[in-house]
Amino acid sequence: MKKIKLIPVILLSIMLVFPPNALAGPVGAITFIEGRVDRLAQGGDAYIPVRAGEEISTGDVIRTKSYSKAEITFSDDSVVRMGDTSLIRVRDYAVGEDGYRRAGVIDVDRGKIRAIVSRTADKVPFKINTPNASGNVKGSDVFVSYQQSTTNVLVAGGLLTMENPSFPGECIDVRDGMTALVPYNAPPEEPRVFLPEEKDRIEAVTGPATYKAEGIAAGAEFTGAVVTRVTGAVRVQPRGSKKWHAPVKNEALGTGGRIETGKSGRIQINFDNGIVIELKPETQLIITRLTRDPRTGDYTNEFEAGYGKIIAKLQKVPPKSSFMIRTPHAVCGVRGTIMYLDILTNMTKAFFEGGDGYVTDMINGVTKVIQNGMSSSVDADGNISDPTETTGEERSQFNSEFGSEGQDEYGYTDPDTDTGGGASSVSDPDPSPPSDPLPGGSGPGDDDTAPFDEVIPETGTTGGWTYSTTCSDLEGRFGNYGSWKEEGYDPFTAERDENNHLTGVLTADRSEAPWNGSFQAKVSGSSNNTGEEDAAFFAGRITGSGEDDGSIYGLMAGSGHGESGWDAVLAALYVDSSGTSGTMLAPDMTGTHDEGEIGDFTGSGSITYVPEGVTGVLPGELGDHTVAGTPMEGSVSVSVAGGAGYLNTDFMMTLLNIEDEPWGIWGSMYSAGYDRPEGLSSWAGVLGGSTGDGGYIFGVAEGTDDQDNGFLRLDVVTTWLDLFSLGVSLGSIVGEYEQADSYYFEGVGAGLWAYKPLSYVSEIEESLFLSCYYDRGGYNYTTGGYISALMGGVGSLWAGSADVTLMGDCAVLDEELSHLWYAPVFSVDYNNETYTTYDGGAYYGYVLGSKIGPENWMEGLMVALYVGPGGAGGYISGSFSGGIYPELGETGMFSMTGSLDITEMAPGGVGLLPGALYGYFEEFFGGGALDGRGLGCFGEDGVISGKMAGESLEFDLDEFDITSWGIWRATIIGTFEGSEEPSDSWSIPLFGEVLNGRLAPGNPMEYELDPEDSHPEIPDAYYLGVVQGTQWQQDGRIAGGFEGIWLDENDDGLGWGTISGEVIGNNEYIEAGEEFVGSWQAVAAGEWVEVGELIFPDMEDLAGLASQIEEMAGFDVVSIPITDLAGMGTGILDAAMNLTLFRDVSAMEGIWAGLVNGHYASDVISPEWDMSFATGEGTSIDFQGLEWANGEWLAKVDGSVKGNLLTGTAEGTYNETAETFSGAAAGTWMSEEIAGSHGGR
Repeated sequence: MKKIKLIPVILLSIMLVFPPNALAGPVGAITFIEGRVDRLAQGGDAYIPVRAGEEISTGDVIRTKSYSKAEITFSDDSVVRMGDTSLIRVRDYAVGEDGYRRAGVIDVDRGKIRAIVSRTADKVPFKINTPNASGNVKGSDVFVSYQQSTTNVLVAGGLLTMENPSFPGECIDVRDGMTALVPYNAPPEEPRVFLPEEKDRIEAVTGPATYKAEGIAAGAEFTGAVVTRVTGAVRVQPRGSKKWHAPVKNEALGTGGRIETGKSGRIQINFDNGIVIELKPETQLIITRLTRDPRTGDYTNEFEAGYGKIIAKLQKVPPKSSFMIRTPHAVCGVRGTIMYLDILTNMTKAFFEGGDGYVTDMINGVTKVIQNGMSSSVDADGNISDPTETTGEERSQFNSEFGSEGQDEYGYTDPDTDTGGGASSVSDPDPSPPSDPLPGGSGPGDDDTAPFDEVIPETGTTGGWTYSTTCSDLEGRFGNYGSWKEEGYDPFTAERDENNHLTGVLTADRSEAPWNGSFQAKVSGSSNNTGEEDAAFFAGRITGSGEDDGSIYGLMAGSGHGESGWDAVLAALYVDSSGTSGTMLAPDMTGTHDEGEIGDFTGSGSITYVPEGVTGVLPGELGDHTVAGTPMEGSVSVSVAGGAGYLNTDFMMTLLNIEDEPWGIWGSMYSAGYDRPEGLSSWAGVLGGSTGDGGYIFGVAEGTDDQDNGFLRLDVVTTWLDLFSLGVSLGSIVGEYEQADSYYFEGVGAGLWAYKPLSYVSEIEESLFLSCYYDRGGYNYTTGGYISALMGGVGSLWAGSADVTLMGDCAVLDEELSHLWYAPVFSVDYNNETYTTYDGGAYYGYVLGSKIGPENWMEGLMVALYVGPGGAGGYISGSFSGGIYPELGETGMFSMTGSLDITEMAPGGVGLLPGALYGYFEEFFGGGALDGRGLGCFGEDGVISGKMAGESLEFDLDEFDITSWGIWRATIIGTFEGSEEPSDSWSIPLFGEVLNGRLAPGNPMEYELDPEDSHPEIPDAYYLGVVQGTQWQQDGRIAGGFEGIWLDENDDGLGWGTISGEVIGNNEYIEAGEEFVGSWQAVAAGEWVEVGELIFPDMEDLAGLASQIEEMAGFDVVSIPITDLAGMGTGILDAAMNLTLFRDVSAMEGIWAGLVNGHYASDVISPEWDMSFATGEGTSIDFQGLEWANGEWLAKVDGSVKGNLLTGTAEGTYNETAETFSGAAAGTWMSEEIAGSHGGR
């Protein structure tokens, strides 16, 4: 009995140690690895390296080492991607048999992750915890980092609710497009809109699983490799690392990794696709590309090798895969089994066994196929020898150099028994320590000492290491922002002053690829600062060359750090011995100096090359062809730690570049007010400002504050937009600040920049904000504030689609309230002072949008008419989003990005040249003022009302044989009231009239009529339509689309057409007990197109329709939407239709309108075509064709919809090439009850 009673106790103990889900088996797998990734299994006592494909379970701990990344895909298809030096614990995870998540809890103990969370049937949350924060993910895409006792979150999709457990109940909701900070000793800070640069940076740190470099197909996946055997002196340098280390068995390798063997070193590497590569002693290999197409399994493996002996074994190669190794003389590829390379100083020899291969010389590009069992060589002059048969002696040499016991004749074990992965790998044949270990020890770990001393030959000898020295002169001086600006000279190029100078030498030893990658540099010299007592920093120029005839020209900027330290940044242009040019950046040079005004200094730092291409400038001509652009002056603000502090600075920037090149280097001085929370040693913030030439700057800054010494370092990444260009820059700023209640900072910085000229630009002025509010059962609104901005893009609009960027200053009415904004927009060429784009077209239209509450999310729409460079006409439409940052600038700044598309409507032109478009519309009173209203259902029993005011623009096309079309924009404000929250599929009908007028300047809800019109109060046309919502967030974003028809009477009869567009806005709730009550506001923009001006056979019906619209415009109207109707008919293959019934709130009859489209069979269709729509819910609609010719169609419509009889007419166009058709339909309807009392229709 006692034993039986112990069973529950034992089970209880197990449950306490292992949660239920920990015993449920694997919950996911490692699906991507780059670098070194380890796993500590539940109950384990040691971390073990993992490979892609290994399963994980609840309780497992996954960590990434330096320069490493990992991706975990859980069984519910949720994905977690980890950046380097990160550690997560799968605390609880369970997935049901249906594939949906039952539980999901991830602990992030350090580092950065991205979680792409799948949806579940019952909305089970995905929880992410850090040591100081807890969050529930209710969405799809979030980034979380925990560094320096602070949690930072960024939501790219969905919603994340966060709190600091030390401050229970003080939660925040971080919505889509927002980011927030959770300090270690305080509740979460208020969310703010993130900048694109912030998302791009953490996206790059945590992934991605797809490689986006030039020349690699979109969607291509990284593949990996693992060390399966290593002996002797071998070293590895991962991509992006500044240090070498000794590899160990099962270590993961990836793209960008460098492998080098010493005098007795050998290494074998197994790749995910089954390829095996082995390096002989004194050999170099660089992994340049490892990708795989997930759809086909085809892979691309590319390498570079500067010297040594390599053997590669391939098998079961997919048909479109490629494998190649680039040497100094040739590109060698193989599709067979074995390729053996012997890379000498003056030639490369290639041997192929078990299949064919090829060699391509690097000079002439000539390729020769080398058959199985043959060899060839390529010399330094590009000569390829004729293939010859491989001799037995050469094969014997293969065996002696690569073979070992248990391997085949070419030195390899059967891959089925030697996978190189995990604990199942074949044991190392030489488990003892290497016989010639690397300096610093034989084990793994970082090592930044010199390379293998025993294998360094003299420069120019074959094999081993070849070194070239760069030696550059440093010439600079000391100063501060105020004195230098007053003196009016550039500190980076000032002449030497014997009482104020800094002189030195920069030296660097570089490996065989001397102008590529990263390398360590040293600087030393002397200084005299007796002439500048208040010097805050130093700056100067670097000029020099390398032993291989390359040259550099650059800037160095630095500051003192404590009593005897200094920090500096170096940025330089270079031209290497081959004529390739680029930039160099050393952001973290540090050192020491003698105390006093005169003394020596020394230091070092890592320099990274950024090659750009051949410019035609020779190394010896670099100084003569380096030009200084117009110095840039301006001011920027940095929001420190989410607004807890600030750094507001003026700057004066020097820009250098090689003549005619759109990239270069910068050096700058800064004078700033600075403040930050006490004890905060590191922070991140948003940066924004303006330049003296009317441009704007946005970016992100990361600060490191040495509070003991009053030293501040900033690493910055920025984007700028001015009247002529869109550019990016990166670099670092260093300086010192005074220790006081509010600090004064002076600093200096340097970095890199690049730009592209704009294809189009607009200045946005005359812009206001509008805010609607609930007022005694109705609504009211107020206007004010301003927007002053630039909008531009580098891609040509006339290519069909182009990206767009907006940056500027703004002042909102109230930071806590939601707003609408609007402004006219038109193209300007500031080079030629014309109202055109820089590439010869022109546009004129509107930008308008929404700003949401304290979250400061901002988005917008653009719609404009255009005349292209060739005279064609049409309209532009697009959208953009971003955020407002009230803490930047004097009153706030904003930044948005998006895209614009063009729709060509008049290929033959509209009677205007591009340069005349602006004047045409400036003199044009208006295309029509829209005045409308509506009433709809809010939830099950509520009501939503709205008032719409807008205007339209169109070309005068009377003399052209084409239908009319144009653009429109509107503001909609109203109220809502109901007992339950509406769904995202909310809707409201809108009816109104078009008057001969336009919106009044400064008020988007009022219009003014044309004074030259004798009867301006008589409507020119009528419109009706429905806003069909797609999103409704409480106290947040609302969105939807507007679709409808318009009618007018003209000399040719009754004209009509379609009107459509996008709707975006926001809402504000008020306290009303259990009721949902408040106001809503939105902007809308889109296009209208005339369907036709034909004489309809049922003119009475359409005339009655116009009459009813006019009558109903003065009353409250409700709508009955009928959606997703499907049909077919004689000659009609398939069709889709949406329609809406409109009526006065108390009426049983009214009007209807709808849109229809589909596909037809050209060999069957005839003027007597027909089409029917029917459902099982009492809906049956018949189209009786009356015309199908010359690209147009016409039909009579009759039917019954949910107990209501309708009649009307439909008309549209068809495309003979695509065999598609589309159009609109409209008419009148009445209930069957009324129809019966009238004796039928």
